[in-house]
Amino acid sequence: KTICVTGNKENIYQLQKTISASGLTPTMADIVSSSLIKTLDLGNDLGLLIRFQGISPSVEQQSYQIKEWSEKFNLSFTMYQNQEESDLWHNLPRKTYEGEIVCKVGIVSNQVVNLIDKTANYGLININSGIGYLSFFDNLKSHQLMNLRKFCEENNGFLTVLNAPFKNQIESWGYRGNSLKIMTTLKENFDPFDVWINRI
Repeated sequence: KTICVTGNKENIYQLQKTISASGLTPTMADIVSSSLIKTLDLGNDLGLLIRFQGISPSVEQQSYQIKEWSEKFNLSFTMYQNQEESDLWHNLPRKTYEGEIVCKVGIVSNQVVNLIDKTANYGLININSGIGYLSFFDNLKSHQLMNLRKFCEENNGFLTVLNAPFKNQIESWGYRGNSLKIMTTLKENFDPFDVWINRI
């Protein structure tokens, strides 16, 4: 089963903290941007998708616990299962990479909601690892993207540009260590036309 919980940023963050500190064992637990939630017809606010897989009693018990916490934090709660649930996870990645600008991001878990809420995007980020993807349409400028990268780096994270119209004008990896030249050379030799990176 997959539970979609939606609501304001503060309450979603409270639920995120509660799940992370609990003994629950979701196979997926991602903060989803409000734009992506709307596009998938899952609601109108910031979202949290939690997926449970395993033996039925465990799935039922954990799903019920999420329902209780959602009510406590005044969040909307919708359950998906069977084909509807499979379709949701099938469509989610395709929508996430739909924008003209696609980035892989990482950030400390307590800043996930702040990152995904910073600007209009299609995005999802795991609540524990802080790793995920953001995609934007061409209304995002390069300096805005660099501000997002700065925010990630200030919070022990990163922002890697996988695709963007202005990609040749910026440093894609956001890394200035002594192995940058080696990585750039490898990329130019093995994937000069971005064939591989566009599959990510």
